[in-house]
This record gives sequence, C-alpha cells and structure tokens, in this order.
Amino acid sequence: MGEVFEKIINLFRRQPSSWMWVENKLVTLNEIGGKHGYPDKRKTAKGKRLLEKLDPKVLLYDEAIKENVNFIKLTCGRLRAISKGRLLDLGCGGGDYYQIFKLAKSPLSKMEYFGCEINDALIKTARIRYPKTHFIKGYAQEIDCPATYYDIVFSSGVIQYTLQDWVKVIKEISRVCSRYVIISRLPLTDKKTFYVKQTVTSIFGTEVRFFVVINKADFKKNLKKYGLEAMTTSKSKETFGVEGIKGLISSYQLLLKVNRSKDTSLPRPVAAGTNI
Repeated sequence: MGEVFEKIINLFRRQPSSWMWVENKLVTLNEIGGKHGYPDKRKTAKGKRLLEKLDPKVLLYDEAIKENVNFIKLTCGRLRAISKGRLLDLGCGGGDYYQIFKLAKSPLSKMEYFGCEINDALIKTARIRYPKTHFIKGYAQEIDCPATYYDIVFSSGVIQYTLQDWVKVIKEISRVCSRYVIISRLPLTDKKTFYVKQTVTSIFGTEVRFFVVINKADFKKNLKKYGLEAMTTSKSKETFGVEGIKGLISSYQLLLKVNRSKDTSLPRPVAAGTNI
C-alpha cells in the first residue's frame, strides 16, 4: 500500500483544513427539495479507489474519530459487561468502525458487529474488507430487524443527514435497541432548527450534502418521548460556521439509556440479543 498510506496519513495528521475544504450555507427545506442529505454514490473513481485501499489505522489520526473512541472508552467503560451482545453501527459507511474499535481496544470491540448503510458501493466495499461481519442495506428511518434486536446502537455523524426525518430516526433507534445508544458528531443549537447545504471538496472529489442542525430543547423532548434517557452528554471540539448564521455550531456526543418505562408505546425488551 506504501505510497497511498503515507499520502493519506499525512493528510489526516494535518487535518482538517489541509485535506478538505468545506462550505456551509443556510437553506430551506423547499430549496433542498426531495434530495437525500448524503449522496448515494462517490463522485470520482479516484475517491472510490482510495477508499478501498484505505487502512483503518489511518483513520485513528482523524480528530473526530479519536474523540469518538475516547468518549466510548471513558463512558461505556464504566457500564457493566459492555463487551457482550449485538452492536449496530447505523450509517456505517465502509464499516471501518468494526476495525477501529479493535485497533483502539474499545469496550465495543468484542461485541457482534452489524453495519447498516444506504450506499450500495460502500456496502459492497465493507463486505469485501470485513467478510466475517454483518452488513445490511437500509435507511435509518426504517431498520429491518425485530424490536430490541440490538443491545447497543452506535451512530456517528448520521442523524443530521436524515433532515426532517430525524425524529423518525430517534423513534426507530429506540425501537431496535434494548440497552444503550451512542450518538456522536451531532450538531445541536439553541436557535430554531435549521438546514444547511454543505459543499465538500477532498481527496474523494467534490460532494454536495444537506443536513439539519437540531434545536437542543426539541431534541431533548423527543429523546424523552421515545424513552431514551441521557446518561452522559459531551460537547465535541468539532465546530463549524454556517453562512447566514451568527456564531459557530458545536457537535455533541451522547450516551443514552433505553428506558421504556418512559414510553409505553414502545415494545419492552425481550430475549433478542444478549443482555449486558
């Protein structure tokens, strides 16, 4: 791998500004139209080849991923027997968190890993790279599995790209999860919920994405509505600006506990998956 490894690792070491350029603009839902938040396909053949050759060790240099791993170690490490059961990586991309958890000796690394992703090319890549794991194609709003099937649901930088469906995603996560939920890289604001057009230029080419920045009070209200109780909330070092919005927007990491006594409309845990 040699040259490709060194090229990418040097980019990640100097990240973020040296390896990608990001432009964020305030938009309305009408301007977004019926588009998905995240593109379904990689834009360039070069980007696809780099992704296929990318060693997960390189990703450990990414500051956001390091924050995720440290958050999991500090919070989940205190939970009883966290290393048992089924883990769903919702919006898993190429499935690299499967290997990242192992390389970082994360408490989640011994769990049975399942990845869910909407991008066909990424699912194909993930299945080739990690043939002993489970990958399914699906949307975060409608996960194909029985209720309480997973012991832990992990989702990093995904919910915001479901746009106005983010409440449906919270409800669906609560439906499929029996114990704990880990959400990271989620932008929240004290302002009214708004939408962003994001243009990203990187080693993978240029992509246009759309995402939502959710009002904190509204997010908290829906967590409670669907029986998700915040155990730990941490503000990430990751911030960004949006043209048309005053001040910087922060991302957050959350460890949530499923508490079905707070929502009787959701199924109670049954013998699906291993209890932890």
